[in-house]
Amino acid sequence: MLTSEQRAQITNVIFLMMENRSFDHMLGYLSLPNSGYSRWEQVEGVRQALASGYANLNPAGAPVAPYPLDPFWNSAYDPPHERDWVAKQLGTPSAPGRFPMNGFVEAYYAANGHAVEPGVSGYYGASEVAAFDFFARNFLVCDRWFASLPASTQPNRLMSLSGYTLRDYTGNAPDVTNQHLVYDWLEKRSVEWSVYSEGWPFVSVIPDRWWSVLTGSSFRGLAALNPATLPPVAFIEPRYTSEGVGTPDDDHWPTNIYRGQIFLHDVYTKLFGQGEASRKLWSGCVMIVTYDEHGGFFDHVTPLGIETPLPHGAQYTKPFATTGVRVPAFVISPFVKPGSVSSVNLDH
Repeated sequence: MLTSEQRAQITNVIFLMMENRSFDHMLGYLSLPNSGYSRWEQVEGVRQALASGYANLNPAGAPVAPYPLDPFWNSAYDPPHERDWVAKQLGTPSAPGRFPMNGFVEAYYAANGHAVEPGVSGYYGASEVAAFDFFARNFLVCDRWFASLPASTQPNRLMSLSGYTLRDYTGNAPDVTNQHLVYDWLEKRSVEWSVYSEGWPFVSVIPDRWWSVLTGSSFRGLAALNPATLPPVAFIEPRYTSEGVGTPDDDHWPTNIYRGQIFLHDVYTKLFGQGEASRKLWSGCVMIVTYDEHGGFFDHVTPLGIETPLPHGAQYTKPFATTGVRVPAFVISPFVKPGSVSSVNLDH
């Protein structure tokens, strides 16, 4: 917990959200004794899953325990992660709010057929996620950061930008309804902000936001990311796989995670490897790196039993009873203890 004196020193908040990976899938290795991570005993990850006998079930009912992925592995098909599929992945609760979390493999097969083993119950190691391994050793890992909703990208990104969502699924423009965003909240309070995106920013899918994206000074390319000119609040976005142009690096299937790790390394270097300007930024900076949702990949920790009521104007009729699945998250800042772990319950 920051003291009031430390909070007064914060001058810059930076938020970077990647796409569609779970905590166990990307960072669960940190809990293993041979991970090389000094605080491996403090992390809730693959070690606890294996020790408890956790396994997913394939269509034949056979258990599939978590296993290390081949460095060159990629899923044959996109793991399903819309609302109904997530419900299948969580499984039937054994008690209110207690889910077995054993339906990830079965959901993959049900969505994509039984020809190819999905790999959604596999996990990466330090060599595959080198940028994350660096972040873990030098900053703060959050091992109980959950996606806000057991649903897909758009609902969760809207939750991160609004605190509510008018939709419970991911659709295509022009059907994405506009809603009040944190950008509007900041402008009302005269707080300077910018979005730095390698491709099109997320709000490009909202027709009512197109003009501000095209003409507004607050939407910039990643090349404009400069520690000397960074506004007090900054949002950084990768190039999304869904754009279909350029080289994506958002970690969304089928984009390889190596591109995402390079993107994160490059962003870190642009911000904190530029001499005096970076040192000045660093002295008052809090940067959050996380994922919108789990993308259909496994995690053994049951979501939080937090209800999300229907907002006025919602395009869906069933409120949410829990958060989504755990996702990777870091706090990069001089205000955190290097190589530390937070197990406080958090969401977007």
